[in-house]
Amino acid sequence: MDLPHRAPIHVVIMDSERMLLDSLAANLSSEPEISVVYADEDPQQGIRACLETYPEVAIIDVDLKGRDPFDVASEIHSRQKKDSHFVSGAICLRHHHRTGASS
Repeated sequence: MDLPHRAPIHVVIMDSERMLLDSLAANLSSEPEISVVYADEDPQQGIRACLETYPEVAIIDVDLKGRDPFDVASEIHSRQKKDSHFVSGAICLRHHHRTGASS
Protein backbone atom coordinates (compact mmCIF):
# COMPACT_ATOMS: atom_id res chain seq x y z
CA MET A 1 0.00 0.00 0.00
CA ASP A 2 1.45 3.36 -1.04
CA LEU A 3 1.16 6.27 1.34
CA PRO A 4 0.11 9.63 -0.09
CA HIS A 5 2.97 12.00 -0.89
CA ARG A 6 3.23 14.92 1.52
CA ALA A 7 5.21 18.10 1.12
CA PRO A 8 8.37 18.17 3.25
CA ILE A 9 8.48 19.93 6.59
CA HIS A 10 10.60 23.06 6.11
CA VAL A 11 13.06 23.79 8.92
CA VAL A 12 15.21 26.82 9.76
CA ILE A 13 18.10 26.35 12.19
CA MET A 14 19.89 29.23 13.94
CA ASP A 15 22.71 28.17 16.25
CA SER A 16 26.03 29.72 17.27
CA GLU A 17 27.75 26.34 17.82
CA ARG A 18 28.97 25.36 14.34
CA MET A 19 29.54 21.66 15.12
CA LEU A 20 26.06 21.26 16.58
CA LEU A 21 24.52 23.30 13.77
CA ASP A 22 26.19 21.22 11.04
CA SER A 23 25.37 17.92 12.75
CA LEU A 24 21.72 18.83 13.33
CA ALA A 25 21.31 20.11 9.76
CA ALA A 26 22.91 16.95 8.32
CA ASN A 27 20.77 14.64 10.45
CA LEU A 28 17.54 16.45 9.64
CA SER A 29 18.42 16.69 5.94
CA SER A 30 18.87 12.92 5.80
CA GLU A 31 15.15 12.50 6.47
CA PRO A 32 13.12 12.54 3.24
CA GLU A 33 10.17 14.33 4.86
CA ILE A 34 12.34 17.22 6.13
CA SER A 35 13.87 20.06 4.14
CA VAL A 36 16.39 22.30 5.94
CA VAL A 37 15.97 25.65 4.19
CA TYR A 38 18.46 27.62 6.32
CA ALA A 39 21.18 26.61 8.79
CA ASP A 40 23.58 29.26 10.10
CA GLU A 41 24.36 31.42 13.13
CA ASP A 42 23.23 34.82 11.83
CA PRO A 43 19.85 35.71 13.40
CA GLN A 44 19.06 38.46 10.86
CA GLN A 45 19.63 36.08 7.94
CA GLY A 46 17.61 33.44 9.79
CA ILE A 47 14.71 35.85 10.21
CA ARG A 48 14.93 36.70 6.51
CA ALA A 49 14.93 32.97 5.64
CA CYS A 50 11.80 32.47 7.76
CA LEU A 51 10.02 35.36 6.06
CA GLU A 52 10.95 34.06 2.60
CA THR A 53 10.31 30.33 3.11
CA TYR A 54 7.63 30.17 5.85
CA PRO A 55 9.10 27.11 7.59
CA GLU A 56 6.90 24.92 9.74
CA VAL A 57 9.70 24.67 12.34
CA ALA A 58 12.40 27.11 13.48
CA ILE A 59 15.14 25.81 15.79
CA ILE A 60 16.72 28.75 17.60
CA ASP A 61 19.78 28.52 19.88
CA VAL A 62 19.23 29.85 23.41
CA ASP A 63 22.68 31.48 23.21
CA LEU A 64 22.21 33.05 19.79
CA LYS A 65 24.84 35.69 19.04
CA GLY A 66 23.54 39.18 19.67
CA ARG A 67 19.82 38.32 19.91
CA ASP A 68 17.49 36.80 22.47
CA PRO A 69 15.89 33.71 20.87
CA PHE A 70 12.43 34.67 22.12
CA ASP A 71 12.78 38.12 20.54
CA VAL A 72 13.76 36.42 17.28
CA ALA A 73 10.71 34.13 17.49
CA SER A 74 8.44 37.11 18.24
CA GLU A 75 9.83 39.09 15.31
CA ILE A 76 9.31 36.18 12.93
CA HIS A 77 5.80 35.57 14.20
CA SER A 78 4.80 39.23 14.02
CA ARG A 79 6.00 39.53 10.42
CA GLN A 80 4.78 36.29 8.87
CA LYS A 81 1.26 35.28 8.10
CA LYS A 82 1.03 31.74 9.47
CA ASP A 83 1.82 29.81 12.64
CA SER A 84 5.25 28.24 13.05
CA HIS A 85 6.70 26.00 15.69
CA PHE A 86 9.74 27.33 17.49
CA VAL A 87 12.29 25.20 19.32
CA SER A 88 14.74 26.86 21.67
CA GLY A 89 16.85 24.63 23.86
CA ALA A 90 14.66 21.67 24.82
CA ILE A 91 11.39 23.60 24.72
CA CYS A 92 9.01 23.36 21.76
CA LEU A 93 6.65 26.32 21.49
CA ARG A 94 3.76 26.99 19.19
CA HIS A 95 3.66 30.76 18.88
CA HIS A 96 0.09 32.11 19.06
CA HIS A 97 0.49 35.75 20.03
CA ARG A 98 3.11 38.41 19.45
CA THR A 99 3.98 38.68 23.15
CA GLY A 100 3.20 35.16 24.38
CA ALA A 101 3.44 31.51 23.53
CA SER A 102 1.85 28.34 24.73
CA SER A 103 2.69 24.69 24.33
